[in-house]
Amino acid sequence: MSVRSRRLAVLAGAAVFVAVVVAQSWSGRPLTLSSVVAASISGVATGSIFAVAATGLVVTYTTSGIFNFAQGAVGMVMAFLYWELRVNRHLPAPLCLFLVLVVAAALLGAVVERTIMRSLGDAPVVNQLVVTVGLMLGLMAIVPLIWSASAASRSLPPFFGNRGFHAPGDIVVTWHRLTAICAAVGVALFLRLLLFRTRIGVAMRGVVDNRDLAGLNGARPARLSMLAWALGSSMAALAGILLAPEITFGVEPLTLLIIDAFAAAILGRLRNLPLTYVGGLVLGLLNAYALTFLDLSDRWSGARTAIPTVFLFCVLLALPATRLSLGRMARPKTANVPTVRRAALGLALVVGVVAVLSTTLSVPNVLRLTLAMTTALVMLSLVPLTGWAGQISFAQMTFAGVGAFAMFKLAGTSGNLTGVLAAGALAIPFGAARGGLEHTGLREEQQLDHAGERHRRQRE
Repeated sequence: MSVRSRRLAVLAGAAVFVAVVVAQSWSGRPLTLSSVVAASISGVATGSIFAVAATGLVVTYTTSGIFNFAQGAVGMVMAFLYWELRVNRHLPAPLCLFLVLVVAAALLGAVVERTIMRSLGDAPVVNQLVVTVGLMLGLMAIVPLIWSASAASRSLPPFFGNRGFHAPGDIVVTWHRLTAICAAVGVALFLRLLLFRTRIGVAMRGVVDNRDLAGLNGARPARLSMLAWALGSSMAALAGILLAPEITFGVEPLTLLIIDAFAAAILGRLRNLPLTYVGGLVLGLLNAYALTFLDLSDRWSGARTAIPTVFLFCVLLALPATRLSLGRMARPKTANVPTVRRAALGLALVVGVVAVLSTTLSVPNVLRLTLAMTTALVMLSLVPLTGWAGQISFAQMTFAGVGAFAMFKLAGTSGNLTGVLAAGALAIPFGAARGGLEHTGLREEQQLDHAGERHRRQRE
């Protein structure tokens, strides 16, 4: 079966799965013009916020070549800072926006680029992605230390409160959602003018094409990269502030904005801003229609959070095969595999330390230790994949979830050896499917390389 046939088969399977979910979770609400328009307005507003965050991703990627997984975390931190200034300190909203968007967010982006990202320009893509993921986790850990109160006790009010205006069809449009739409359009127009009508924008695009050549012609790649990261951070802050009144105000929900932004940015291949904006709108509309017309409870309670992932999966399969380069993977020539004796001694040491700690710690601390060891086992699975084979995978937690599902179904809450074996057996086909997709991607990349080489020879 050809690659194209496999793609079509997978897309057909995804379409059938989505149709089954929709059919089984349909809420029964009448599908009228007013209900569709109301959901569409809500979806466009939310999608505009996704588009702003995705645009920040595109700006930082196209100027530095580094994909910033901490984009959502930056927006989360700035949303908390805006809450501190606006709600807790009672400062005027315009002043709070200036201090957060223009000062704090831009400064954070510039500092991150100067102190961390600049040294990663020539590093392997694994190092780049792991550093941004580490930055995301670091920001998520810092916020609870600063704002220790429960997230349930705080909320960020929308702009202009709940006031709005009546659109045709007796539909109420809040000023906050209209502000989100206008902000997204304004950001898009600003970036268009900046990149194509100013010398700074031309220099930024020149750095993308050839950093060294742009430097020889008078551009300053380092300063331009700092400016790009400052802009990307400000866009993340704006998206976080606009999104906070629409969802639960907390660390995890705001950080997960990166998933929707990533899916929207991939539609534009991390370069095309108009397509990125379209991707954000499509995601917003899908979320709004799901909330309006589907009953996402009980069995399908996690369906809405899976929308950006399914959208991303379908986009990667449906778009024409083009190179999407996040960098070159530096594959090690020889794997630094420890000897059996060294591995056995290390294992015995870890088991001994855990055994001693488990008898001396309190029950809450034992639970924390269990969680730490479980997380360590999941991260250990990255050693043969990323450390030895040079491949990137963010699906390890998914495989762990598949194993936990199998264990619970067979052994319940008691646990036994049969459940452990079943968990491993069920996770194997998921890992094999992931490996098959990786192999298909590598084949297509090789085909693109051969096609590019033939085209170059024909021109010569």
